[in-house]
Amino acid sequence: MVRSTRFDKLIELISSESFVELLHELKFTSVTVQHGGSPFTLKTIKNIVLKAFSYSDEIGKYFEKADLIVSHAGSGSILEALELNKPLLVVVNDGLMNNHQSELAEILNRQGVLLKTNIQDFFEKFKLINDEGFKFTAMESSDPDLFVKALKNLVGLK
Repeated sequence: MVRSTRFDKLIELISSESFVELLHELKFTSVTVQHGGSPFTLKTIKNIVLKAFSYSDEIGKYFEKADLIVSHAGSGSILEALELNKPLLVVVNDGLMNNHQSELAEILNRQGVLLKTNIQDFFEKFKLINDEGFKFTAMESSDPDLFVKALKNLVGLK
């Protein structure tokens, strides 16, 4: 999910035949993609129900149905996913200047509430987060103010 922005490299990656094969390998049955302003085309998805759209005001309802959320590292997207205590794989856009998204994702990754990755390591981390032995810390069992503390840390407030 990339909201209304663009993250072409992420959308290209999840549009790839390699990713489709990984979905089959991991026995996924459905995928919902919000691709924002990035172009999205997918040639075939065998036996996988695909829903794709550029933007939805009701992304929360898709999050609620998801077993796993893959998102860019925007703070709004992260917060919305974490509030639902769903496994969250956050893909950092290394092409951004002054990348506060990466810093926020790293802080929350260290706390165990999400798994941070980049484009280069995406397949490895996607397999890891889908492993039955993978554990993440739900926000409610973690520090409930963790997200606010992480944001304050990024902007230099204590």
